[in-house]
Amino acid sequence: MNAFGELVTKAGLKWEHNPVSGFTTDMMNKLRADIIAGRPPAASQLKGPEIRSWSANAGTVILNSRVVGTDYEKMIPPSLAALHKPKGDWLAIPLQIYRVNTMYASRAALDKIDAKGLPRTWDEFNAVAEKMKAAGIATPVATGGLGWADTMDFELVLAGLSSDAYKRALRGGRLRRETVAVPISGTSAG
Repeated sequence: MNAFGELVTKAGLKWEHNPVSGFTTDMMNKLRADIIAGRPPAASQLKGPEIRSWSANAGTVILNSRVVGTDYEKMIPPSLAALHKPKGDWLAIPLQIYRVNTMYASRAALDKIDAKGLPRTWDEFNAVAEKMKAAGIATPVATGGLGWADTMDFELVLAGLSSDAYKRALRGGRLRRETVAVPISGTSAG
């Protein structure tokens, strides 16, 4: 959001960033309280179904004039556009578009090992992790340490390595260590 704020400021507009700590519920509670108190923000970061909900309950600004004349709508998948125009008009602009299977990487770390890009397979990932380890990068993979995110990461790894094991886990089947081995940087986990 800081980078977005810098772009807004460079365009000659005023940027006021008021982040709310915690999760979506905390942000939604603060937004609701500010609106009820007569202090609605000029803009707020909402996601998916929240946009439809707020557009039904609070005043919104129609952003069609910002989109018309650009190729923006052509670049956005119809399902994503529909979330942002719940009544047919653009009420929000998607800024943070990513999927749960998105990998972010440190450009400095990749440059340090002369990587040509992000790994696309587990074998490539393991090779990159080994090169990082050899280059003194102690943590080739880092997470935010949030339980829900770590659980999601585990599910993604399991689904990527063995769809059968993933399906069994979803159906309540037990996974044994020998069911799936995940070699990452010379270790094995199950």
